[in-house]
Amino acid sequence: MIRKLQPELLYSTISVLLIISSFFSSETLDIAVHDMYFVIAVWQLFLGLAFIFLMFAGISWLCRKINKPLVKRLSFVHFFVTVIVIATLVVLIILSSTTEPARYYDYSVYDGFLPTSDLLDYNTWMVIMIIIGLLTQLLLFLNIVISLTSQRKNRI
Repeated sequence: MIRKLQPELLYSTISVLLIISSFFSSETLDIAVHDMYFVIAVWQLFLGLAFIFLMFAGISWLCRKINKPLVKRLSFVHFFVTVIVIATLVVLIILSSTTEPARYYDYSVYDGFLPTSDLLDYNTWMVIMIIIGLLTQLLLFLNIVISLTSQRKNRI
C-alpha cells in the first residue's frame, strides 16, 4: 500500500482536514508585540496552513507531471516532520494560552496564575520547533533541486 501512496495525496488530505476543522474553531490567538495586540482567529491559521499544504501538493504533482518526480523518501520525511512540528506548535500554543491571561499588565498581583518561568519554557520550545520546521522546509527545496537535476525518472 505504501508504494501506491503519493505525497500529494497526503498533503491534500491534511489540507482538507484543516479546512474542515476550521469550521469548528471559534477561538482566537492573542499575540503581544511591544505595545500592540494582534488578535487572530484560529480558523484563519487553519486556512493558511491548508493553503500551504495544498501548495506542497501542487509542487509534488507538478514535478510528477513533468516527468521529474520528487524523491519519495524525502517527501515523506518532509511531510511527517512538518505535521509533527505543526501539531507540537498547536499543543504548545494551547498550553501557553492557559497559563496567564493576555490582557494583564502585571501578573505578580494575581495569585491564581502559573509563574512566567513556565511560559518561558513554552516559548523556548516554540522557537525550537519553529527552527526545526523551517529547516524541514529546506528538505522540500533540496528534493525539488534533486528531482530537477537528476536524469532518473521513475522515483515514485
